[in-house]
Amino acid sequence: MYCDVEYDFYTKKILEQLPKGVFLNTRNGSIANTMTIGWGNIGRMWERPIFTVSIRPTSFSCGLIDETGEFTISVPVERDFSDELALCGQTTGKNTDKFLECDLLAMNSKTLNTIIVGDCKLHCDCKVVMKSEVKAEAFPERLGKVYYEHGNYHKLYFAEIVSAYIIK
Repeated sequence: MYCDVEYDFYTKKILEQLPKGVFLNTRNGSIANTMTIGWGNIGRMWERPIFTVSIRPTSFSCGLIDETGEFTISVPVERDFSDELALCGQTTGKNTDKFLECDLLAMNSKTLNTIIVGDCKLHCDCKVVMKSEVKAEAFPERLGKVYYEHGNYHKLYFAEIVSAYIIK
């Protein structure tokens, strides 16, 4: 059962979990994927609650988000998902059903045409408002050497949190 919550009530919990990993989920028709994200932020822009996430353009999920303009995040708050997060962060969904591989429950999102990891308690449905590519020439060299030694700069997605909810 989906129970609506205020996204900002859980902002601290989401931000604390991000460095450990959060599931980002996408679906386009019958093609679904989950991946691990560790970089993101929550705030307000354009008079809306916004979740900002960094995804490499070579990621399978990046293409799905570009096609659909939506994604969900599923946040582990009551159980340790470190093994699942590790696999989902190291394996492409192009050739692997990570839900099956990790024995994760894929459920429909509350408001979007995508999925959530039903095993997690907290979820946010997000619709992309804007996206922008990180450009090498605009990025500080000292950080570029650490995070982008081989290029493959992230794409930033700014997405409105259209629904936040827990599973009971």
